[in-house]
Amino acid sequence: MKTILPLLFLILVLHYDTSAQCQPMNGDFESWTDYTDSFEHELALQLSHPIILPTEWFSLVRLLDIALSGFIIEYLDKDTLDIPIFEGLKQYMPGANGTASAARLSGDSLLLISDLIQYAGCGGRPDKLTGYFKYEGEGFDTLLIVAILHDGELIDTADAIGYAFFSVVGTPIDISRGSADYVAFSADFIYNSDEIPDSASIQIISTKDSQNPNDTSYHVVDEIRFDGGVVPTKDFYQEAPFALLPNPATDYLRVNLNDQGTVRVEMFDALGRRVINSLTNAQNDISITHLAAGTYLTRIQSQRQTYWQKVAVNR
Repeated sequence: MKTILPLLFLILVLHYDTSAQCQPMNGDFESWTDYTDSFEHELALQLSHPIILPTEWFSLVRLLDIALSGFIIEYLDKDTLDIPIFEGLKQYMPGANGTASAARLSGDSLLLISDLIQYAGCGGRPDKLTGYFKYEGEGFDTLLIVAILHDGELIDTADAIGYAFFSVVGTPIDISRGSADYVAFSADFIYNSDEIPDSASIQIISTKDSQNPNDTSYHVVDEIRFDGGVVPTKDFYQEAPFALLPNPATDYLRVNLNDQGTVRVEMFDALGRRVINSLTNAQNDISITHLAAGTYLTRIQSQRQTYWQKVAVNR
């Protein structure tokens, strides 16, 4: 199984888009990719079960568990691998809100856990992680969805710039009605610093109830996205450290640009909340007497350009 790990990291690197907006890619799970040929090449085995995963997503926990467990090592001396190593990950139809498809995750006869992970570019500070899920069955499988915003490296939530997580056991609705409907969820991002991240990782994990490992329950997830907050893109991001003066500031700010006319100034606190939204010009002051001491991210939109600046407020 030593060849599986290079394949995993190759796929993750190829899918890392440093110019992407701060949104999960293919969060609606409408696009799926057949990786069967890639795995057959890496393993030098013919696969009897196809490997089709959501485009831009991959399975880290499941692949590592399989690679390290050793229970398919015996197949490496054969010509065919006739077990469904990604049986717990499937396309599900229909998706939420009338879309065509979603992602189905569950433990199965091989492992009690299935996951999807994505590592992508992110240049913003979203407010919330949102999406839809549903649970088909009467068991107690656990669904966990975690988003981590970071600076260049995959790190845990303790050292992250920001993170959000959602967890549920089974489903919160009355399953006696039969097939469960999609349920919307929302989880706030918690920020540990006032930095702007450059990347994000999103992981979705469904774990089978260990007391009932052979039931056929599963989770379905769809429309995973980030909402609200400061979401600049690298296409128009332009840092302008002197667009607003003075800096640090105490009582007021004034626009310091050559642009003529009205300028919109927005200030966001460390939690990504907009605390000032003002239309102004170079002749008018913006009062900041109501703001607490700290560092704020400011967006200045003129008729020609959008600028970003960190402003320190002293008290």
